[in-house]
Amino acid sequence: MSGYAARQGGPVVPPTDLADPGPHRSDVFALSLFSYRPPAEDKPRPAEVGTALAELHIALAGFAGELPILSPARAQITDALAALERDRVLDDATVAALRARHDAVLAWLAAAPGAAGPGIVLHGDAHAGNLMRSGGRWLWLDLEETCRGPRHWDLAVLARSQAAVADAALAAYAEVAGRPAPGPDELAPYLRARELEGAVWSLAMAHQYPARYHEVARTLLDSVLG
Repeated sequence: MSGYAARQGGPVVPPTDLADPGPHRSDVFALSLFSYRPPAEDKPRPAEVGTALAELHIALAGFAGELPILSPARAQITDALAALERDRVLDDATVAALRARHDAVLAWLAAAPGAAGPGIVLHGDAHAGNLMRSGGRWLWLDLEETCRGPRHWDLAVLARSQAAVADAALAAYAEVAGRPAPGPDELAPYLRARELEGAVWSLAMAHQYPARYHEVARTLLDSVLG
């Protein structure tokens, strides 16, 4: 996916051309190899995040390969809950409550704006932390959640990560994309889905790295089930 985007001039860190870029698989792990790009220490402004996302969507518009549909909100949550249950990380009642919340999220998404259309190729995890400055450009990395779906998903992720300055990021996206950005009501079902994905991911990370993730995982869990 990143290779296709790079060939279209899109804002991505390209795969390496020094070896087979992969993905290389071993048991449950997958590893892809990318070209080195010297990073600057700059942090993107909200408008720069929105612009870079619009440029990525444009670069990926012609990609014809098969991709899962909205996998961050679907399979990733299902698989993570199965792993949390298997390893007895959570009690049965909490797992059941999270599965019920997931069912509700999927119902909201099925009826959400944009859900009936063919969708586009998405980054999947389009927050500012996945942008790096190199060679005078902002480049996307960490495309492991790439999928197809409504652009609303990437825009909800962007808006959630930009918090109080989300309007500036969405306005910049709209200007480059040449179409209005979805409003808060249109993004709401996708924001709920992203919140659940973040909670389940944080719970899995807290199981492995409790000192770093325990507090944020409990906060997100309380928010999702509260």
